[in-house]
Amino acid sequence: MLALGWALAGITGAILLLAHVVNHVALDDRIGELQASAEQNVWSWAASMATLVAGLATLIYARSSRRPRRAWALGALLVFFALDDYVEIHENLGADVSEALSFPDYVGPRLWVVLYLPLVGAAAALLWSLAEELGGRARSRILAGAALLAAGYLLEAAGILTKRLEDRGVELPHALRAGLEESAELAGLIVLASALTAGMLGTPSERREEDDVADRVLPRQHHRKPVDSEA
Repeated sequence: MLALGWALAGITGAILLLAHVVNHVALDDRIGELQASAEQNVWSWAASMATLVAGLATLIYARSSRRPRRAWALGALLVFFALDDYVEIHENLGADVSEALSFPDYVGPRLWVVLYLPLVGAAAALLWSLAEELGGRARSRILAGAALLAAGYLLEAAGILTKRLEDRGVELPHALRAGLEESAELAGLIVLASALTAGMLGTPSERREEDDVADRVLPRQHHRKPVDSEA
């Protein structure tokens, strides 16, 4: 599962970026399905589904987690992010607040990166906690997926600057930023989904092995003679 997710993330992210750049440079953005930042296309669907898988895997794992409340909270947040991405709640909220505050057009829907900062921070903290609990390769992949998502988050914020350049007639930086942002986010979500799924699947057997080791070691410790502290 980890190997499949890693390979799929790299391939999908590269295809997304290449298709987006070719569509912008050679096709003048005529094909909406190839636009990285367009809504209701194959890329947005893939991102929503990867987020949903990550959330469902976490919710299933929560029943056997050592910290079930944190796992339930993380799973619920991820499912919310999946639904939010699908119906565009964060972008509409950012656009409405930006318009209400009379911010420039280049800020627009990107204001969501500030409005959602508490939710994003909570998700990051819960991911770190779950990664520490799962350990092993699942931990490293969860952190790698989170790092890719953080890169996408920062690139989204940078869109305020590149959009301003685009309004002044310099379009390429904004197009490249959008491709890199969506590529990093989709790759990060796939890595995260595969890591959480692998952690959910692998934990029961790992715990059984740990329990077997404990059963073999602890009885021996009980029969040890007490150490004379005055010896």
